[in-house]
Amino acid sequence: MRRVSIDLQVEQQIIYSDSQQVERYDHKTQAVLLELESFTKLTYQNLNQEPVEVKWLPQADGSTQIQVSQAQGILLFVPNQETMTNYQTPQGSWPLSVHTQHLHWHFEPADQLGKIRYALTIDYQLKNDQELLGNYRFRLIYVA
Repeated sequence: MRRVSIDLQVEQQIIYSDSQQVERYDHKTQAVLLELESFTKLTYQNLNQEPVEVKWLPQADGSTQIQVSQAQGILLFVPNQETMTNYQTPQGSWPLSVHTQHLHWHFEPADQLGKIRYALTIDYQLKNDQELLGNYRFRLIYVA
């Protein structure tokens, strides 16, 4: 088991389907990285100071699923698959389908200090009752 505090850069891009309006968020914060044999977890606070937990869940077939948990709900990202979740909004609970279009985990070899730069990128779509809400890109970048 390894537990370390790290600097984290979070990038979120949303392209809304109805207006093609683009929103971008770039957030630099501190995070706690916990590495276990069964999963890896990164915990940080978003721009609204709410806790976010990102888990890497290795599968028996060698693939990885990513689970992002926050107060509004849990999004499960499975490469090239659709998952379902309930997401809390000011209007109440919405059933959402999450279609993971691309999930890429990249790391660069260790630098002179033995540190490795990691980058996780997830491209996905959210739908409510088959209506496309938007196209999303979520990136986490950190050195550990």
